[in-house]
Amino acid sequence: TYLTPVIEEYKKVIKKNVDKADLYFMQSQGGLCRESEFRGYNSLLSGPARGIVGAYKTCQSRGIEKIITFDMGGTSTDVSLIDGEFKLKNESEIEGLTIRAPQMDIDTIASGGGSILHFDGNIFKVGPDSAGAIPGPSCYGHNGPLTITDCNLMLGRVNANFFPKVFGKTGDKALDRNITLEKFKELKNISNKFTILQIAQGFLKVAIEQMSRAIRKISVERGIDPKDYTLSTFGGAGPQMACLVAKSLGIKKIMIHPLAGLLSALGMGLSDEKILEEQSIEMVLDGGNLKNLESVFENLKNAGLKKIKTPESIEIIKKVFLRFFGSDTKLEVKMNSIEILRDDFKKEHYKLFGINLDAKILIDSVAVEIVSKRKLDFQNKIISTKKLKVGGRTEIYSAVDRFEDVPIYQTSEIPGGTEITGPALVCSENTTIVIDKSWKGKINDYGEWFLEDIGNSPKEDISEKLDPIQLELFNQRFMGIAEEMGLALKMTAHSINIKERLDFSCALFNKQGDLIANAPHIPVHLGSMSESVKEIIKTKRDIENGDSFILNSPYSGGTHLPDLTIITPIFIKKELSFFVASRGHHADIGGITPGSMPATSKHIREEGIIFSGE
Repeated sequence: TYLTPVIEEYKKVIKKNVDKADLYFMQSQGGLCRESEFRGYNSLLSGPARGIVGAYKTCQSRGIEKIITFDMGGTSTDVSLIDGEFKLKNESEIEGLTIRAPQMDIDTIASGGGSILHFDGNIFKVGPDSAGAIPGPSCYGHNGPLTITDCNLMLGRVNANFFPKVFGKTGDKALDRNITLEKFKELKNISNKFTILQIAQGFLKVAIEQMSRAIRKISVERGIDPKDYTLSTFGGAGPQMACLVAKSLGIKKIMIHPLAGLLSALGMGLSDEKILEEQSIEMVLDGGNLKNLESVFENLKNAGLKKIKTPESIEIIKKVFLRFFGSDTKLEVKMNSIEILRDDFKKEHYKLFGINLDAKILIDSVAVEIVSKRKLDFQNKIISTKKLKVGGRTEIYSAVDRFEDVPIYQTSEIPGGTEITGPALVCSENTTIVIDKSWKGKINDYGEWFLEDIGNSPKEDISEKLDPIQLELFNQRFMGIAEEMGLALKMTAHSINIKERLDFSCALFNKQGDLIANAPHIPVHLGSMSESVKEIIKTKRDIENGDSFILNSPYSGGTHLPDLTIITPIFIKKELSFFVASRGHHADIGGITPGSMPATSKHIREEGIIFSGE
């Protein structure tokens, strides 16, 4: 509602300046549409969607179907997962607002080249605030704050000699490492535990963990192992960080296009015209209702074809969205026979949540996607006849706390078929590629880089001493576990209290029952949950792998009786190592009044049944 009038004015200005040319706009669902179909609701993620299309098209041209896209710019990083085709979602949350519209499944985090560094002597934080273009990172010479770009400059992962001289107050200076050095000295004065380079590397590690966590969210949380995918890296800063992000996730292969810094623009040029027509159904999945969908699909197809400008090469894709009765989580499957629909839905549901419910399957809605294919030749051979030569040398600060002398190459000087073993720096007109130690890169005749993890990287020691860097890294990892627990609970729940009111909490505890990390759920739940875990440890002497305990007793860390806590021990190598716990509000637990919170009760048993660790 707010955006559409602004967009309408924008369209008028463009139309005035392009004469009679056909005008198309990029949509959040990854396709182009005529200007008459472009509105605020389908524009919100159109920027990141362009890059994903570019990554998909360029990877697909090389036979790569399983892709994780990694788009790191100045303010944020966008990640998405593609398994042979785009996956769309119908709902997302942006700045606390729920947006219901077809859109690419993209996860965005506030970690980019301009993300501001924060250190109070105890904890390293990266973002979510950004330096923006003005003032930009401190090395831009506009009195900006320290950012991830400054870390890369300090550590040698960015070389000022291969950047244009457009910085400083006069706009004709190189990146200024001296300004960055002075600002890092200020941070070092807060704590003398680390050298300046260790501080810069520590911030980089935190940023890598935040980005890796976003990729785990779109892969591991959905039952997908990222190791089986290729990391398609783009954005101005993406290729600088690609090897580090891939290594943290166990990803072995990376693809970097020669236009990595401009891939979003290329992606828009490669996009197909696409229209998506949807209709709510809300019927049980059975033979009769499935047959009735034929006329629905036909009507949707005809409505969509009227909106397509160039209907020469058309692909029609029929989609069915299914869910279990009582659940709000709908999953997309392609139209097929009833047996295959059931089977595909249950497989996908089990992969996501580890369970299938004993309930009827409902047809929530259907959609028809109409794609007008555009045939574009975007592959130009970039064959250098020159001999490979080193364009210079620099030093990169390594994971084992020392500088390593590395060569610098320019892509214009590298013949197709060349292999380069890291560490090395490869500079082009639109990005810098860091080939880290234990990685090998090969460039083809089209200027595309294919990086492969060849192992042999030194393992970092994890110290038990108090370390602000490790503290934040493990804080990110443990909190990620708690958030994944909460997501699985919400998505599989039948209760309105859980799936809509979000009256639940999840947390991770050590083997003594002390809280390690919790997701940002309900504070009143989390304050006493540790006491519930300790009660189980104290009263249950024969805890075994596979056990779970239910507890709501206020004498053992419970809140009120309707809040049930499930506590599960976690064994690693047959040794009890952690506990995880989930606490959620149940509508009724057997009290003398509905809701189990009677105002007139004189004894706790009048409020409902009590569990003390059964």
